[in-house]
This record gives sequence, structure tokens and C-alpha cells, in this order.
Amino acid sequence: MQLRRAEGEVEWVYDGPNTMVSGKRLSVDWDGAQISGGFGLVTGNQRGHFGLELDFSDVDALERPLAQWLPLSVMDEELREWLLNDIGGYVSKGSLQLSQPLGAGATAEDFTATLALAVSQGHLPIAPGWPRLDDVEGRLKWQNRVLEAEIDSAQSHGVTASEGEVVMEDETLNLSGQLQADGPALVSFLQAMPEIDLSQLSDLRVSGDVNGDIALSLPLQNPEALQLEINARPRFSQVVYQPLDLRLQSVEGDLAWLQDGESSGLVGAARGQLLGGLSTQILILKVTAYN
Repeated sequence: MQLRRAEGEVEWVYDGPNTMVSGKRLSVDWDGAQISGGFGLVTGNQRGHFGLELDFSDVDALERPLAQWLPLSVMDEELREWLLNDIGGYVSKGSLQLSQPLGAGATAEDFTATLALAVSQGHLPIAPGWPRLDDVEGRLKWQNRVLEAEIDSAQSHGVTASEGEVVMEDETLNLSGQLQADGPALVSFLQAMPEIDLSQLSDLRVSGDVNGDIALSLPLQNPEALQLEINARPRFSQVVYQPLDLRLQSVEGDLAWLQDGESSGLVGAARGQLLGGLSTQILILKVTAYN
């Protein structure tokens, strides 16, 4: 990464047992990103304080991870781990404020941070092992160990999401949003979900669209306690079970995938036209299947 331009004021003051270093009106052109702000460091009598305020724009974190643009060494462990977890995108506007007391009595609880980003063309993990969100457009904010993200639009395996919200607090990740997909994209996303064997979906050829919503709650220290609800309203022109060449047409319904820890299942109802021989029948499906 190339530092193209830097300007500002740096002041050092020594006053008996106290030392102060400050940066004011700092402005940096760093590989095309514009960064401005200031910092302050005060030490003395075994106590001190560090503060940092930065505003930045035009940050290209597509090829380089977002974490490479930020001063990770002065952040707490939880924030560092999140930033290092495959997060990137183009940041049109952002800000960072840090406050860290120093000295023997200072603890991790004394550290405060606010990181706000407006992101486009972004990527963001849903949860460990899950497919990540790509083409993210929205806003992310980390403040006092709470992550909040407003997702205007995103996609994963061709499933598009909108009106999304991500909140990570007390080591629990909560995600919700509206979903839209065509048949092949829905099958691809479902098969990419971890610890759920849906390989049998490869036997289906699906034409049409589906709308729905998702709500997920995942304790990061106990992923086996995942709670997940995906509601789907399929409107398929045709569903073919390929091993038997069994064809359903005009398939509509309301289905829900529910998971609570190790228990999971599909519930709901769907209807469609089953073509067999010379007759056309209406087929009603009511599915309830739990592991």
C-alpha cells in the first residue's frame, strides 16, 4: 500500500511526569483513499489515555481486506476478530473513534470504539460455515461491542436479500431480511447451508420464482444452538423430479424451514398440477418432517 500524501500537525509536550503527543488536522492520501482526523496520547504517573478520530472516504477494500486499512493494533480483540473475518467492499464514507485508558488499572471494559461504514460492492459473512453475503449495499456500525448492519441489498448463491438487518451483541448473531430467488438459486443456497444434508435436492429441476424471509439467531460460542426460520412462498411454473421424470406444474404454496438446535424440519402446504397419463390432477402437499 502506497502513502501518496500526508500533511498535518504533530505536537509533543513534556511536562514533568506527563508526556503528551497529539496529531491535529491530519490529512492522508493512501492508495486513493482520503483519510483525515487526529489523535492524542497522554502518559504519566502510571496512567494515561489514547484517543483517535478518523474520517475516511473512497476506500477500496475489494482486493485488500478492510482490516488492512484500519489500525487493528489499537482495537480490542473482539473487534479485530470481526474485521479479520472476510469483510470487504468499497467504502464511500466511514469514520472511526477510539478511546483507550492506559495503565495498570485499565481493563478491556474501558475500551470504547465506534466504527461506521457506508459500503457498496461488499462481502460479509453470515455466520461460521455459512455462505457469505456478496454485492452488499448498506451501512455497518460497530459501537461498544455491538455490530449493527442495515443491508439495502445483497446476494448469496443467486438468492437476493433486501431490507436486511444484522446485529451481533453478547456473542450472538441475529440476522433478518426479505429474500427473492429463482428455483436454481434457491436450491444452490439451501445446499450450501452447513450441517444440513440437502443433496437430494439435486434430483429436482425447478423453474419459477420464490419470495420469502429469513430470521436467524446464532450463539457464536455454541453454533449447535442455531435458531433459523426461512419462510418461502414458491410460485414455480414447473418442478421435475428427474429420477422418475415426475412433473408438477403451477406449483404454489407456503413453506417454512424451521431449525432449533439439532431439530429441524419443513412444514407447510403446496399445490400443483400433476401430469400423469391422460388425466390432470390437483396435488395437495402438506409436509411436516423433523429430524
